[in-house]
Amino acid sequence: MAITTSWNYGTSGTFNKSIATNERIWLSGSSSSRTNLEVDQWSPATIITNSDGTNVVGVANNNRYISPTQISVNEGSIKVLSEVETPRTDVTFKITWSDTSLDTALSNGKFYAYNGVTPSVPPTNMSVVAYEHIDTGIRKNRVGGDLAGLAWNEDGGINGLSNALSLASQASALSHDYYIGLSVKVLAYGLQSGSKLRISFDVS
Repeated sequence: MAITTSWNYGTSGTFNKSIATNERIWLSGSSSSRTNLEVDQWSPATIITNSDGTNVVGVANNNRYISPTQISVNEGSIKVLSEVETPRTDVTFKITWSDTSLDTALSNGKFYAYNGVTPSVPPTNMSVVAYEHIDTGIRKNRVGGDLAGLAWNEDGGINGLSNALSLASQASALSHDYYIGLSVKVLAYGLQSGSKLRISFDVS
């Protein structure tokens, strides 16, 4: 059994780059360098850097939150968050998981942000929203029976495990892909660098 996981990114939907274990994701004020975000503003760029954030090694699609039904991709025009107007090529990450020895089915998937230590504790001084793009549409509901799309809503968000984006179950296959878009807003001054993103699911 060989389990592999990769977080893939790339502009124009290529998803041809993977984030290495010694690299970090930053929501930044610029796509060319790690720069400060404005407080109470959704981030205009998503970059990948080396471990200490000093060198940009890649740029991912940035999904700026506009409203519960709208999005701006890479600071382009505002459009409806839908499978028609927002294709899979616009998402921030393609997360791939596989067990190379056998087919598996995935269920009870969750994607969320936390404080970097305890999954149940939301990140400090930031709001994170997200959606999943499946081949038949956009998923924005959180776990626990949410039917209002609160995962992509600044009045909700995916802050902490109990507020996680509910991911679609995936049928038995050798490899599985999740297409995830996210947006971040900082709520206070100062460096906010301890938070993490996590994906989890049951395997059968």
